Order: sequence, then C-alpha cells, then structure tokens
Amino acid sequence: MRGTYPNHSLTSMQAAFEEGRPTSGFEFGGFPLHYGITLPVVNETDGQIVGAVEIGLNPAWFHFKLGWFLEGIKTAIVTRDSVLNDDSRFTSVPEKVKRVFNNEKRQQDVAFFQTIIGDIDFGQEVIHRKVDGNHYIISTYQKMSSHDGLEVGRLLVAYDMSDFWNRQWGYFYLWVVFFACTALVLFLISYFGFRKYDQIISAQGKKLAHRSKQCALGEMLSYIGHQWRQPLNALSLTIQNIELQSQLGKLDDTLVKKQVGAANKNIQYLTTIIEDWRSLLTSGTTRQLIELSDSVSRAIGIVHPVLEQNRILVANRIKGSVHTYGFANDLVQLTVNVLLNAKDALINREEERLILLSTRQENGLVVVEFQDNGGGIPPKLLTKVFEPYLTTKEDSAGTGLGLYLCRQIAENLDQGEVWAENREFEFEGKRYHGACICLKFKATSEENSCES
Repeated sequence: MRGTYPNHSLTSMQAAFEEGRPTSGFEFGGFPLHYGITLPVVNETDGQIVGAVEIGLNPAWFHFKLGWFLEGIKTAIVTRDSVLNDDSRFTSVPEKVKRVFNNEKRQQDVAFFQTIIGDIDFGQEVIHRKVDGNHYIISTYQKMSSHDGLEVGRLLVAYDMSDFWNRQWGYFYLWVVFFACTALVLFLISYFGFRKYDQIISAQGKKLAHRSKQCALGEMLSYIGHQWRQPLNALSLTIQNIELQSQLGKLDDTLVKKQVGAANKNIQYLTTIIEDWRSLLTSGTTRQLIELSDSVSRAIGIVHPVLEQNRILVANRIKGSVHTYGFANDLVQLTVNVLLNAKDALINREEERLILLSTRQENGLVVVEFQDNGGGIPPKLLTKVFEPYLTTKEDSAGTGLGLYLCRQIAENLDQGEVWAENREFEFEGKRYHGACICLKFKATSEENSCES
C-alpha cells in the first residue's frame, strides 16, 4: 500500500482522480506487473478528492508468474453491490504482455463471473464449483476497503482445475492398477511359493516317516533277536540231547517223540514272534475299525519277554470293547512304542518298576493312560517329547522317533490326540510318581460301523 499523487503515471490511479470512484486494472509501473486497486481519498468538508491509495496485488498470489499462465485463470472485481467492474479500461501493461491482458480477455473474464455471481457465497474464502463441465477453484478472499473501513469490493480469481482433477483421477487409476498388479504378483508368488513349501514339507515328512520306520525296525529287530535267544538256545539243547542219547544208545521212539515235541514248541514260539512283529509293521493303506483292548493285549504280548527280563510289572486295567477308526495295528504299534519308552525310563530304577494302563471317559471321548513310576519327564521337555529326534536317553541310545511315531499314529485316529503329563497315582495302596502318556480318540460302536 502506498500514497500517490494526481500526476501519477498509473492508469487506474489517474482514473480514480478523474472519476472519483475506486478503479482497478493490471499495471506495469513503479514496480513489476501487478493488479492495482485504487481508492480515492475524499475530504469530508468539501467533498474534494485530496489523494488516493493504491493497493498492488502481487500476481504471484494467484500464480501469475508467467504471462501465458493467465490464459487458464480468470479475474474480476466485484463491488459490494455485487456489480462486476469492467477493469479492462484501466489496464496499462507493456506491449510484451498485452496479448494476454487484452480487452477481449478481460470481457470474457467478466462474462464468466457474471453467470455465477448470484451463486457465490462471499462469506467463504475459497469455493469449489463446476462451471460448464470444468472444475473451478474460486477465491473471494481479497477485500478492498475505503479509508473509513467500508468494504467497496472484492477481487475474484478463478482457477480452472479440470486438468488437475483429471490428472489426479489418472494417478488414482494408475495407483489402482499398480496395486492390483502388485497384489497379483504377490498372490502368484505366495501361491507358488506355498505350493513349493508344501511340497518340500511333504517330502521332508515322507523322509522323516521313512526314517522313523527304519529306526523303529532296527529297534524291533533288536527286540526280536533278544526274544529269539532263549527259544533258539532251547532248540539247540534239544538237538544236542538227541545226538547225545543216540551216541549212548538210549535213543528210542518215546524219547525222539518227546524231543521233537519240545523242538516244535520252540519253533512255534519263534514263528509266533515273527508273525507278531510282522503284523505290527504292517499298518495297511485303508482305515478300518480297530479294537482297543485286543490291540493293547497283543502289544503287551509282543514286548512281554523284554519287560519281564527287566523286572517290569505291567498292570493292564483296560477292559471292555472300545472301537475306533484307524489303520490296522496302529494301536498295537502305539502301545508297543509307549511300553518300550517306559521301559527305558524304568531300567535304571532300583525299586519296583511299574507300568499301569487304564481308560476313562472325557467329554464323550476315550482317554487311554499309560502311567509309569519312572520319576517323570523334565518339565521343559513335556511339550517337546513328541518332536522328532528328541531323546532323553544317555549316550545317544535312543533315536527320538518312538513318541514322534505315536503322535503320527494318534493323528490317524478319529479326533486323535496324544500328550504327556507328570503326575502321582495310586496302585495297590501305594503312591507313585512318574510320566503319563495320554491318548484321546473318539470311540465308534460296532453297530454304527455296520450301519455306515
């Protein structure tokens, strides 16, 4: 804001003195290109114009930094009576920018605002409107006031934002496409990655299952060899006795018949051992109805010689007929693994050695408990004993696959689950403490099996 005199060279200033009213227009004088608004100063005594005040608005305020930018911006002055002034008469600019500030353009700007002047809310600083299909940002912020503070008009500036909005929507669509492509790529990577991961896990699972069966087979062969030693020794003694009696001339039909009977008994026992272990290793490929009590009894019969040699008492309280669906010999193999695992925990115990087998009902499911008095499992290993290759045996005597195989078998049963606990229990009036392997599954009656 600056004071001026009647001989000032600015067109709007001269017009304000001549006409005695506010004038405005683009000017280039005194300081660079600006939008000048001139307010005459009137003497209250005689009504004579004694001076004027010019307000110079820097064009940078509405982005007038280069002349050709003005083509996309419309400006006009509106008085307090909502009358648009034709400020083209008071515009004085150099020749180099006259092509922009010509009368035709000023008149077009005034005509543009004339169509929307009635809808403009001058209480707002910025208005967003759509005019003739284009988006406009219209500013009414700049006020022009007289010397006594009375508002005499406002400067209207309208930006055509259509290209901007179109670009923003274009950017939006571009980002949508980008994110869609990114999501698709991530989905494909995840899909094929998880498939590959699943294949790797499946292959590792198969290798682990094969390894566990090999280790189980190795352990079972050692038990078979142990069980064969006594009957083979008896069979050898029978043959030696026949030879000795023949040399002494005492071999008769009665003695031969007796010795052959003893040999056949030992051979039958050897055959039974082989058949039991062979059936144990044959789990089949289809699920079928299997019986709990019979499976447990068979398992005890298989490992009984080993348990008896180590002075381990097996108290089997599993009675009644309980059936479930699983693979053939699954319950037999699981029981054998648990019994042999308990045997390993008991052989270093000097006092009495006990394994108690029992069942109970829990929420409609059958829970089988294999309890020993071996002192229990270290608490930090309770949740890990069913992981592969985890063993508590010293000197790497174990493979760590026995209880892991039990978990695999349990998962084959209907709603099958297996876990380990440390607990106290009572047997024949005495209290004991040790580990308990718990197996839970859904029982199925034979009638339901036949109906299905």
